[in-house]
Amino acid sequence: MTFQPSANLRECLLSQVFVETAALNPHFPVFFTLESDIPDAPIEMITYKRFVSDVSKVAKALQSSIPKRHPGTDMHNVGILGRNSYGYAVHWIACQFNNWTVSCIKIPQSSPKLAI
Repeated sequence: MTFQPSANLRECLLSQVFVETAALNPHFPVFFTLESDIPDAPIEMITYKRFVSDVSKVAKALQSSIPKRHPGTDMHNVGILGRNSYGYAVHWIACQFNNWTVSCIKIPQSSPKLAI
């Protein structure tokens, strides 16, 4: 399996890079996840195709609360409070797909009331 990068990396939005890369390399791994504290838990491979599919679904769901930003309009700043995980990455890139500015909030530096 040979990886093929997107041709126009410097002229594309981040969302376009992921979509084009997924089209060129649908079964190439983008992440390996370990969503458990259990020793010897299975590691799951996430392909570009699955990642872009998951991101697209979350981006559409998020659009129902904040409309998509169009060039020339006021910027949206979205804060994501979470832990490092696959879901966090999906939500962060989903916000990028919607052309939103993302502020990543670390739980240890947030109010104790926000800790989950």
